[in-house]
Amino acid sequence: MRIAFVTEHDPDNLNAWSGVSHGMLHGLRQAFERVETVSVPHYDALQGSLDARLRHVGGIASKHVRESDVDVAICQGASAIPYLDVSVPTVYWHDSTWAALYQGHFPETLDFATFRSRHPGFAQWDAAALGRASRVFFSSEWLVSHVQRDYGIPARKLRVVPFGANLEGAPSHVEAMSSAQSRSPDTCNLLFIGVEWRRKGLDRALRLVRRLRRLGKPTQLTVIGARPRALRVRLARGVTRLGFLDKTIPDERGRMIRALRGAHFLVHPARYEAFGCVLAEANAYAVPVIGTSTTGLLTVVTPGVNGDLYAPDEFVEKASQRILDLLDTPDAYQNLASSSYREYERRLNWPSAAQKIRESLEELVS
Repeated sequence: MRIAFVTEHDPDNLNAWSGVSHGMLHGLRQAFERVETVSVPHYDALQGSLDARLRHVGGIASKHVRESDVDVAICQGASAIPYLDVSVPTVYWHDSTWAALYQGHFPETLDFATFRSRHPGFAQWDAAALGRASRVFFSSEWLVSHVQRDYGIPARKLRVVPFGANLEGAPSHVEAMSSAQSRSPDTCNLLFIGVEWRRKGLDRALRLVRRLRRLGKPTQLTVIGARPRALRVRLARGVTRLGFLDKTIPDERGRMIRALRGAHFLVHPARYEAFGCVLAEANAYAVPVIGTSTTGLLTVVTPGVNGDLYAPDEFVEKASQRILDLLDTPDAYQNLASSSYREYERRLNWPSAAQKIRESLEELVS
């Protein structure tokens, strides 16, 4: 099967959209006989009304797809789809819609009706992309439920395909477990990765650290990505800040890998998360995830298999007890670390995602 991969992010840039387009293209090239990359400008980089910009993006994509002699057009994101004029099936592959993004950031003040009233252009964009696509692949069950409820998209059109870890040269199971076995249970080493620290729950992670210490467990937290100046004082004790690490720079990539290898748990008590590729990356190093039972995390983390999830208002209390129980029972921790890696190996990687898409498209094309 021959496909066109339409993307507004540079798939050769590991930092563009956190490396998602790069990972998608890597997986697609393993699953399909031929992949033609069609690069389109990001709508934000264009001038004019939103509709005019989408028409421009759709026109560029249409021309290149028609010239590519492919069987299917797979679009990363929705920019090209509303005005994509091609004869082959169109696929929409993403981790969010505009409505989900806005509602996820403002769940208490922005229901769907309010979103549609305040942002009619984005609501129409969502509806056009969802309506025109022959098949829609979303990274989480939460998002699939959202578009069924709010946009009335039928289940037959929707599929859940988890994203993968954005890693170059992930370790083998033996290598990952060697790291896991070297983690001493005497001190709890937690890792937090995220630039948008408020949304991803760094404040909750800090409360978790304080509770573990009050319970008598020496605990260290390493923070990557976030630059929370307002929390400078509270970050002073037992917290290491590595700042933003660029995976394309060998030294910085090495620092991130060392942090992953040494961490007992990735802590991700997010308020909203479309998917969270960093969770898959942690699993690739046999690091279980301790997070909140919300949005995209519900797809990534299978409790007791590659981590555990707790309600936001119970997170600190229940997560601290779970961590103590696991570190007090080394065999249980090692089993969880091993099954975390197996989840990465089985379903949280880009080749697996692309293979699921191929299987669905074979059914669609036939």
